[in-house]
Amino acid sequence: MWVKFKQQNGFTIVELLIVVVVIAILAAITIVSYNGIQNRAKDSAITQELSQNAKKITAESLGSSTGRYSLAYVLPGGIAAVKMDMTKYKVVTFCTNGDEFVFGAQAVGGKKYFIRSGSNVVNDDTKNIFTPCADFSIANATTTYLNLPALCSAQASNCTFSGTATVVYGSTSNGIYFNKQNQSGSVACNDGTFGDPAPGFPKTCFVFPN
Repeated sequence: MWVKFKQQNGFTIVELLIVVVVIAILAAITIVSYNGIQNRAKDSAITQELSQNAKKITAESLGSSTGRYSLAYVLPGGIAAVKMDMTKYKVVTFCTNGDEFVFGAQAVGGKKYFIRSGSNVVNDDTKNIFTPCADFSIANATTTYLNLPALCSAQASNCTFSGTATVVYGSTSNGIYFNKQNQSGSVACNDGTFGDPAPGFPKTCFVFPN
């Protein structure tokens, strides 16, 4: 007597596993591609902002009576009217010796971008965002920071914080700052610790966490 078995339809476990693996691979490729597109878009936006602001600073210098660059151009209310989306940046730096300048920005993700007067924007993570003029061999430069964090302490007090950080010390009136990098715990906010970046002006300390 012949017994007729009903044929079963469906996928085997091996076939299902193959489908899952293929879907996972395609998803991974999509995510990597999307992240790459996002990163390129961020790079482009930062490059554009730095380039546009560098052009404004150069234009003000060319139109001035001295033809020199000044920190005053980029400080709040400065005539260069620098505009940047500060939410994208961890540190924004401007330094100049009057003859040349460097405008630098470190993105929240950590990448560093710089534009030197007369040049194009470069991404160089090896350079120091807090002292870019020195890394670009521009001597006798003064430095200011365009996105100062919350005030840590006033002059002659201790600036206390957790973790490691860069502490900048200077005057919000004239925008000149010195810094101490890789500090931890507590730093005395005074000329003895940092030197005097702005003689005759009251000074304060700000902390940029590492």
